[in-house]
Amino acid sequence: MQYRIINDFFLGKFRKSTLLLVLAPLLFVSYFAVLVVAVWLFPSKYEWYHKSISKLLYPANNPTFYAIPSSGLTISGFLIFPFAAYISRGLRAEWRLCAEVGFGAFATGAISLVLASVVVWPLPFGSVILLRLHETFARICALALGVGMLAFYACAVRANLSPRRRRLLVASWSIVTVPGIVAVALRLLVAAKLECLNRLCIWLKNPQLWQLGFWEWAGSVGVFIFLLSGIILLPESPESRRPLKDRCVVESDHRERQTC
Repeated sequence: MQYRIINDFFLGKFRKSTLLLVLAPLLFVSYFAVLVVAVWLFPSKYEWYHKSISKLLYPANNPTFYAIPSSGLTISGFLIFPFAAYISRGLRAEWRLCAEVGFGAFATGAISLVLASVVVWPLPFGSVILLRLHETFARICALALGVGMLAFYACAVRANLSPRRRRLLVASWSIVTVPGIVAVALRLLVAAKLECLNRLCIWLKNPQLWQLGFWEWAGSVGVFIFLLSGIILLPESPESRRPLKDRCVVESDHRERQTC
């Protein structure tokens, strides 16, 4: 029974109401509310636009309260799984491979977020290696979540849902996905150093446009909106609507019939 509960958690086999009324508020509190508290308790002035979220987790910068944001982000990482799994299952009938890629990418991002949050705990001992590991996991998390969003977005574009539901899903996901695509394209444009776009590239190199803190907070809000809108707009599968107790009974009966 305990194994089944854990398995259902990571596979997102919950009722839509449970995800929206229990897990979504828990995800919001464990990430955004905890980070706001961490900013309030930060020993020095924290300029969210300029400083990365990682500054809140470093014991060297936040020696007294670094465990608060670290624990909150760790919980948030685990909470990403049921949302991504639910969305993947809702889109699997439309494009199975892409839906599974999306879930795999979100799972990779969630695991990387957990690792990036806990690896900083021994940092008071001055481990440069752990600091680099944190940065690596943080980058993998951002990249993986971006890939997952793109994969789910591609599924939604060709989804065979009701016209109204499909329009709302694509529109809500476009709000958070398209700006990210544009930002990445602009960064690649700057890296290309095209002479014909020299003036534009000079303007794009303005460091005020690429403050890490701003993009981390904006990306965090975008991921939360993406997951929440996916849960709201995707239809609930019959497997999710069936209570956990009933699923266990059905599977037990099935195994008994196979044995017989």
